[in-house]
Amino acid sequence: LAAFEVLASFPRFKQLKVAVPAILAFTVPVTLFSALCGWLLAAKGDYEPTTLFWHRWLGVAFALAALSLWLVQRTNRVLLYRLLLAASVLLLLITGHFGGSLTHGDDYLVAPLRKIFSKESRVQPKVSTAGLREQDFSVYTNAIQPVLNASCVNCHGPNKSKARLRLDTAENIEQGGESGQVLVPNSADLSLLIKR
Repeated sequence: LAAFEVLASFPRFKQLKVAVPAILAFTVPVTLFSALCGWLLAAKGDYEPTTLFWHRWLGVAFALAALSLWLVQRTNRVLLYRLLLAASVLLLLITGHFGGSLTHGDDYLVAPLRKIFSKESRVQPKVSTAGLREQDFSVYTNAIQPVLNASCVNCHGPNKSKARLRLDTAENIEQGGESGQVLVPNSADLSLLIKR
């Protein structure tokens, strides 16, 4: 909507202005539905409480801002409409940032850059246990935890712990989750791995 409004200010794209009421009419119910779905999802997931609080209430504020934007646009109050549109875009960006933090972790914006520019990501150490004693090599630290960090910690870590299971440290893995222990010493049930 904001992009259409900016483009419509140029003579070449002035025809986009006619689409604004339709976009707003579509945006309001979609935004309200999204806010409702977010509330339902929040009740089911184990999210970091502070980030969830801000995302939840900013989402409600954005839904109300979209409704207000639709009402103001119908009254032809151009200055109020533009100010509300700018505030809505800012509110959407902040709300989306908190949502991204909930689902992908606090560092979701910088993590890809960190992978690209860090020296460690370019040279992957080769994991080999040949000829090493237990005190010289930690299989967990060098082989298991990196896999968990790459594949599991986004949903089972400090910011979000589905089923109350955290896989970011050995201590948390030993504690298990809602369903109990995930690792039972001296018990190897390979049937779970075969089914996957």
